[in-house]
Order: sequence, then C-alpha cells, then structure tokens
Amino acid sequence: MKRQQIDFIRDDCLQMLKQSDRLLALKNQSIYITGAGGFIGSWLLELINCLNDELNFNINVVATSRNWNYVKQHRPHLCKNLTLLEVDVMNPFDIPEECQWIIHLAATPDKSVHASNPLSVVHTITQGTNNLLEAASRVSNVQKIIYLSSGQIYGAQTDGVDVIDEKQFFPSDCTSIFGCYIQAKRMAENLCQIYRSQMRLPISILRPFAFVGPYQILNKPWVMNNFIRDALSGNKINIEGNPNTVRSYMYPSDMAYWILSYMVNSQDGDVLNLGSEQGSSLSDIATLVAKNFNKNISIETTINADSLLLSRFVPNISKAKQEYGLDITIDLEMAIQKTLAWFKLE
Repeated sequence: MKRQQIDFIRDDCLQMLKQSDRLLALKNQSIYITGAGGFIGSWLLELINCLNDELNFNINVVATSRNWNYVKQHRPHLCKNLTLLEVDVMNPFDIPEECQWIIHLAATPDKSVHASNPLSVVHTITQGTNNLLEAASRVSNVQKIIYLSSGQIYGAQTDGVDVIDEKQFFPSDCTSIFGCYIQAKRMAENLCQIYRSQMRLPISILRPFAFVGPYQILNKPWVMNNFIRDALSGNKINIEGNPNTVRSYMYPSDMAYWILSYMVNSQDGDVLNLGSEQGSSLSDIATLVAKNFNKNISIETTINADSLLLSRFVPNISKAKQEYGLDITIDLEMAIQKTLAWFKLE
C-alpha cells in the first residue's frame, strides 16, 4: 500500500475529528474488535489511530482476525498501538478484562460465500456471536457491546417503500440457500437481545447497508465494486439486472465515525441503520462512475433473468439524525470520486 493512499485515508479521518467531542468517553479506554482485518475493521482502526495521533485519545485496541498476515503485509500502518490476536470466533475464547468496549464484526456479506458454504456462514454468525457474548459476560463492568448485523435482515424492500426504518420487516424466503445469511443474522440479533435481557449485557445493534470507499475488494460480486473495477480497467461498465434498481452507498469515514459515536451514545438494546438515504438507480450510479474518466466509458445492460426484477435497498436514517445527531458528510458523487482517486494511486 503506497504512502499516498495512507495519507489519503488519514485526510478523510481528519475531517471526522471535527466531531470528536462525541467520542471523549473513549479516551484512555480499551476496545475489543472481532474481525478487525476486514473492510469495516480497517476503517475503524484508521479512525482510532487518527484519534490517538492527533488528539491524544490513547485508545488501546485488542483486535482479532483470521487474516492478520494479510493485514501485516498490506496495511502494516494499522498495526501500531494494537494487540493482535489470532482468534477464530467459532471456538470459545476470552476477552481481556480491560476491554470494556466491544465491537463484533466477524461475518462476510459475500453472496458467493453464502452459496458455496452456507453451513459455515450460519455457524460463524450464530455460534460466533454466542461465543462473543459468552466471553463478554465474563468481563466485569462492560460499557457497551456493538453488534454489526445487516440491513438485509429486513427482507426484500416492497414496492412503494422508499426507505426502510428500523421497525419495518418484509417477507424473506427462508427456503432459499441465499437466505442463510439473513436468517443467521436475525438469530444473532435475537441472541443479543436474549443476553441483554438474561445476562444484563449492555448491547446495541447496527444494521449496515452498502458502502463505497478505499479498502473495498473490487472483485467481490457487488454492483458498485464491479462498476469501479470495470471503469478502472478501461472496460465498459456492465449493468447486470434492471438498470432502475435502486441502491445507496455510505463513505467509510462516515461509517467508522457512526460506529464509534453510536457505541458511546446508544441506549442499551437500541437498533440503528448504518448507511446513506441517498438512493440512486444503477443506471445513474454507472453514469457517476463513468464521468470521472477522460476517455469515454460506455455503459451496457446485460439482459438476463434478473433484468425484470426491480428492487430497492435504502435505509431510513431519520433516527440516526434525530436521536443521535449523526449525518452523512460525503454524498454519493463525492464518495465515488474519492474512491476512484484512491484506487488510481495504486
């Protein structure tokens, strides 16, 4: 990873420090993060390092992952002020007593993994969450546990519903193999509420939607990633499915700040959407990506069985704004511009 790319992300995090007063409770604290080697975890480490370096927050992070070798090799700057643990959440483990703030990230939203190994997906989400909660129950004076669930647990957004709030749920096909992730995430949320009620653990839940930004893996089977990959390669952008399908994307510096702010300020048992309410069609998103290149990037639509399917995946973030003072600071067009600029630095 080049120095320019590191500096690029640091500049993003510096912008979030304007709101650092909401994070003061984390000064001189220790945070335990599972699955910290992934996209969300990397951005949390970036923001925490920035808080430590620029504002002397002195936050200690104990982080777990199954792929620390990759992080050490490709993102070594993230490993400072960090205790690295090789932990597989599928097996019982302990959380250090000093870690009174806990963030559970371990699970993949990759549908190709859901299809190829659904049993592993279900077990990692449910058993992994149970092991995390058991470990947390043995830590005295836990301040807050944040569980990262998924916006997918709402089911397929129905016609006429522009944005999904935290209390809306739609039918989902539990007989489909692709439903393994959704149903497992729902069970994990239920486990969180059970441990909160029975074990008195201070747990709050975030439901992530979609993101665009540095550290994303462009060969993953996600629309935005594919658009950016194709455009950077000089190829045409191919829309597979209905071009009027609507998605929204949050930039990860906002994402990381929201997670830390919610951890500090949320009420026990609360649930909050994590994403952007700026919905755009796939056609408009492809156009926004293409316009960032001097040469003409053509946009084509592949007609297949999904071409007639029209869907939306956009959260309502009114609760985040009104109850927690959170907002989007980087809109979709700027998020795409920044993401492309970062990848062009490679």
